[in-house]
Amino acid sequence: MSMLQPYYRKFFFFFNDVQEGISADLVFIRKALQIFDCQVYIKGTKILTMGQKVMNVFFCYTNGARVADPLLGINITDLCEGSFFGDYQILLGIDSTFDYEATPDIKRSVSDSKDNIDTTWCLTIPAAYFINLCNEFPEFRSYLTSRGKKRRSFLLFTKR
Repeated sequence: MSMLQPYYRKFFFFFNDVQEGISADLVFIRKALQIFDCQVYIKGTKILTMGQKVMNVFFCYTNGARVADPLLGINITDLCEGSFFGDYQILLGIDSTFDYEATPDIKRSVSDSKDNIDTTWCLTIPAAYFINLCNEFPEFRSYLTSRGKKRRSFLLFTKR
């Protein structure tokens, strides 16, 4: 797992909830990290569009993604490096409720991101693999589903 440690640290909050004292099993973490595939998006490119079936869990490795409601023409939030999306849509069996667009991470300084300012690198886990992995760990799947419902509610509430 030592080779995967930098990725684990980057996406710590996907696998752990410090407040609730919940952590994914090490086997779950290893299996999730070892399947990562990298997809690179140019700034402004739609990663997911509203109504699209979500085929991957996305982890923002460099830069981030803007979450927007195209029907209302509003930006809801900006996801920073280390953020993730697509998980709750897959677990709940729903299409994307928003647009997700590649964007620079506003929390990084310009000097930190000068080499990658025009691209967002997302590490992805295919939906079918993610579901099968979650099924191997039903307690953690339950937690991810519950957290996903809260995140979805927050995003829906925020757009009002």
